[in-house]
Amino acid sequence: MMTGMSVHAVRAPMRRAFGHAAARRSIAEGVIVTVGWGTETGAGECVPRAYVTGESVASCVAALTAIDPANLTREVSQTSFADAVRTLEACDMPARLSRPEGLAPLAAACAFELALLDAMGRHFRAPLSELASALELPLSMRQAKGSLFPISRVYDTTQSLDDFMAGSGAFHHVKVKLGLQPSRDVERLADPSVALADV
Repeated sequence: MMTGMSVHAVRAPMRRAFGHAAARRSIAEGVIVTVGWGTETGAGECVPRAYVTGESVASCVAALTAIDPANLTREVSQTSFADAVRTLEACDMPARLSRPEGLAPLAAACAFELALLDAMGRHFRAPLSELASALELPLSMRQAKGSLFPISRVYDTTQSLDDFMAGSGAFHHVKVKLGLQPSRDVERLADPSVALADV
């Protein structure tokens, strides 16, 4: 059912530089994939990072351009959106993509699968809520009915912590990026004023 694929490496200056313990960057680099499914086109993207999955933009482009996308997706169902999603998940794309640098191509597979899901959703005229149901995601996500479901929020230090919390609602999980000095991390977590002073 696939009717084509294109892969593009992208590089653009960021409006505001971003940094953490492992890297600092002012240029956004990523990979954009477009695929055809029937008469529809879908787009997916990834931002490969060597310190996360070991991949680079070049390795993702190499992994994606080395495949035969029609052959790779021959087992994906064409009967319904839910069946297409479930059979795509069963394909285990990271295991099927080539490994130009000997690493599991997780970011490359992500871009490819996102593009396929976008195109299949358009083909079957299926809303995003059907994707959540097909993947059996938590009930709260399946009941969103098109409303905004905040997967994550990043604290913007130009806001006061009180303003951020007032607009964010309840938090059930918090992700903290640690630095290279464990004792400093403990100090920053124990005293928010130290963390803000370091930004």
